[in-house]
Amino acid sequence: RNTMPLTFNAGNVKTISGACKIIEIILLLVTMMIQRTTGSLFGGEDAHIFSMGLLVTGLIITPILLLCYIVDRDITRSSVIEPVLNITLFGLFLIAAVLCLIYWESHIVVNDSTRRLLGISLGCFTLFASIAYLVDGIHVCRLYFQPS
Repeated sequence: RNTMPLTFNAGNVKTISGACKIIEIILLLVTMMIQRTTGSLFGGEDAHIFSMGLLVTGLIITPILLLCYIVDRDITRSSVIEPVLNITLFGLFLIAAVLCLIYWESHIVVNDSTRRLLGISLGCFTLFASIAYLVDGIHVCRLYFQPS
């Protein structure tokens, strides 16, 4: 039985994908904090449930991938899972951001313009997270499909 020892290499975090993972986690945490502290919705009930589930999913999966980078970058590089996850999360976060921005662009809050601006900022941070997943996804796809 061949066993490969796990190594701890924090230098792998200094790669483009490692930096993207940290940025993604920060953006998702900021988005979650905006939503939880202000009570802003991502849109209607269905859009809000979809987006909150997506936020939690991103906050579970992304730190796990970052941990894989710290332990051994080859774990993720040899698998198609990371490119698929990044591109999928990009698309889903883009949908969540668009739903949120459309909702708050047309939503009128009487005598409370701050609430509307908080909703728009929620959509913007979701959009920024989506863009971070796109950059990470493109980079990881280039590495994955690059000839050895």
